[in-house]
Amino acid sequence: MNGGFICSVCDEEVDEKYFDIEQKRCILHCEKKENDWYVISSNGEKDWNEKKVDKFWKYIQDELDSLYKLDLLGDLYDFNHSYEGVIFPAFQKEVEYNPYVDNIEDLGTNFYSYGVFETPQDYIEDINKIINKLSIKFISCTFLDFANFKKYHFKREIVFDKCKFKNGIALSTMNESKVKFTHCGFFNKKLNFNQSIFESSIEFDNCKDIDFSESEFHKEFIFKNCSVRGKANFYNTNFKGFADFTGTKFQNAHFEKAHFEDIVIFAEATFESDLDFKNTKFTDKAIFRDTTVEGQLNLREAVFKDEADFLDINSNKKNRQMISVANRETARIIKNFHDQANNIIEANRFYALEMQEYEKELSFKDRPLDWIVFKIHAVTSDHSQNWILPLFWIIFLTFVYLIIDNLYNEFPHIK
Repeated sequence: MNGGFICSVCDEEVDEKYFDIEQKRCILHCEKKENDWYVISSNGEKDWNEKKVDKFWKYIQDELDSLYKLDLLGDLYDFNHSYEGVIFPAFQKEVEYNPYVDNIEDLGTNFYSYGVFETPQDYIEDINKIINKLSIKFISCTFLDFANFKKYHFKREIVFDKCKFKNGIALSTMNESKVKFTHCGFFNKKLNFNQSIFESSIEFDNCKDIDFSESEFHKEFIFKNCSVRGKANFYNTNFKGFADFTGTKFQNAHFEKAHFEDIVIFAEATFESDLDFKNTKFTDKAIFRDTTVEGQLNLREAVFKDEADFLDINSNKKNRQMISVANRETARIIKNFHDQANNIIEANRFYALEMQEYEKELSFKDRPLDWIVFKIHAVTSDHSQNWILPLFWIIFLTFVYLIIDNLYNEFPHIK
């Protein structure tokens, strides 16, 4: 484009109509200020200036149109495309009626090439043809309004890196690409993929406030080193592929009726509150190595079809405190997995924990003999956990025996 106006952010030369002289920025990177780009309505929502919004998307569509034409000629060799530092306003409304299309509601808008209007067959099949073919990266972008990507079926990787979502985001349930979020922030609205189906990989890093209830992930689900400050909802979520939660910190995680069909890793993850895998099924290996659960862990209604690794699971990362369990069954499950791995020391630790929970269940009134035997076991060895106690009782009883025997020898008439 000509016009001699250079954006201070991207250093691109842009036409005057796409340039904010006051900010010295192009329309992509300029601040979308209140009372200029939008006003706040009586219900607190942004009421956008449609002319400015349309001009913003026209700039993007011009660029995509040039890529579309290169693709038609077979001259598009680099399918990587990125938007860096762009401040996105509201997404456009649906495109206007076109005689080539019967149901306009089925078409997406915004990231399309209007070149498809010149080739009606392409338009009918996929108005978003060019954007779906690209590998897209959004780097340090801000989405000021709801980012609606539901109409796009990306076939390559789509990455959101260091992006800010002021009013939530939605993705298509039919993406064929790998979707990746890194160091993103979700503010007014949660990241919500309720009842979504992802046919390819999805990866997250350092995001917050998530809801994946009743969703299916058909490929890898990478959720490593994240920080979820709100509720992480995995109700009735089906992970058909490998799931990795390594190093992630959850303030409040909800796993109920979840199903992990492949290997799942919670290694070095931190759960700041109670963790209950209610009616959750682990079909393949589950790894909880070095996992921290600061609240109580409940596995009573979890189903493990394969092996699990609970080595060094704890309630405090710094001093490796023993984990707190919600019930005896949880301790028994972990103990059994340690037994299967021939980890006798760890198995004994959870055996003691199991006995402590059993002690809470026992009643002298209902089962007096069991209660007495159990108390003797606790007093004499702390359920086989304290080697000093048996030694103490051996020495103590030996001294008692010697004292009694000595008394008998000195005072034979006592016999």
